[in-house]
Amino acid sequence: MSLKVALIELRTVEPVVVVSKKGKSNFVDSLRYIPASSILGAIARNFVLKNVANKIGMCSSISSPNEIPECDVCHVNCNYRKIWVDRCRDEKGFGVKVSNAVSGKWDLDDPGLPCLLTAGEHRVSGYKRDLLLSLFVEHFERETNSPNLLLKEGNTLDYKKKKFGYTGKLGDTDLEILQFGRVAISGRWRSSEKGYLYGFTAFTGKLRFIAVLPEEVLADIGENLTVGAWKSRGLGLVEVKVLKEMDVEEYVERRTKAIVDGFKEIGKLLSSYIEGCYGTYTLLTDSLKNVDLGIKYSVHRVRRFKRFERRKDGAYFIVSDVVSMGSAGVFEVSDQEVESFAEKLAELELKSDKPWFDWLFFNHPVHCRFSSLKEVA
Repeated sequence: MSLKVALIELRTVEPVVVVSKKGKSNFVDSLRYIPASSILGAIARNFVLKNVANKIGMCSSISSPNEIPECDVCHVNCNYRKIWVDRCRDEKGFGVKVSNAVSGKWDLDDPGLPCLLTAGEHRVSGYKRDLLLSLFVEHFERETNSPNLLLKEGNTLDYKKKKFGYTGKLGDTDLEILQFGRVAISGRWRSSEKGYLYGFTAFTGKLRFIAVLPEEVLADIGENLTVGAWKSRGLGLVEVKVLKEMDVEEYVERRTKAIVDGFKEIGKLLSSYIEGCYGTYTLLTDSLKNVDLGIKYSVHRVRRFKRFERRKDGAYFIVSDVVSMGSAGVFEVSDQEVESFAEKLAELELKSDKPWFDWLFFNHPVHCRFSSLKEVA
């Protein structure tokens, strides 16, 4: 089995609603991105429908589009089974994996910025900067009782310390946010009724995500997907376009070089304040595990999360604590290990037990390109 790493673009044909929270007065606010679980679920569902149409395996006996195929007693090695049940892996441990789809023009070496929690907004101009390394220096100075070299420059004090979420490029997004009002129908009277008015937001535009998929799955991914809420009402249709693909080995090679370059750029920014070699990490998806890399500083938001597990004894929800996408941190590595360690980090990015969780991205360019440390360098 040959795995491919692909950059895939989604263009909305109909507005997309990914339910974030229900507010007052029956108003539903949508997320500004498409979660990895929704993307992989939509791809898997397409393969089920193809199996139904072609009468393949146990899918041929499905009586309803919402019925789950009985893969436990099916021996057909179909695309649905590869990505949703078996989650195919190669001999090195790389397997099916998907990132969130976010806005922004980015490539495989330089991904988009999914709601980073380390960005700050300038108090006067409104311009956004990433504060991760600046906050790390402040933390280091407090821990070591060293002089306030950074604070006296007035650097991060000029920014709101509030964690700022954004997508796409810094301060930029390709998405258009729409607001709708609807009237629900009473199940009893089959007509509108007082108090049945509700509203919701949706978005249109282009988003991109990274996927690790078997070559045959990628070739058969199709031209359209339906994602998000209220698909039966005509929402959520997106066009699929594979922009770029490469072998896993080539991706790891490119990412290794990019991670090494990141160590160098971060080193330049920190050299005036801290000795040593440091790297950064960003979560491109929600994470179920702690990052064990000698963490020196982190900006995390932990929340309770309900995830769906399919097991032989039935289906149920599991509530667990997860670290939200966009969280970031700083870790330390010795100067002598940078080259060899970078390759291990590049491989770690592609390994996960859950294909829509734990997508780490090391030395994200935003941490050095848009760092507020540049203002006092």
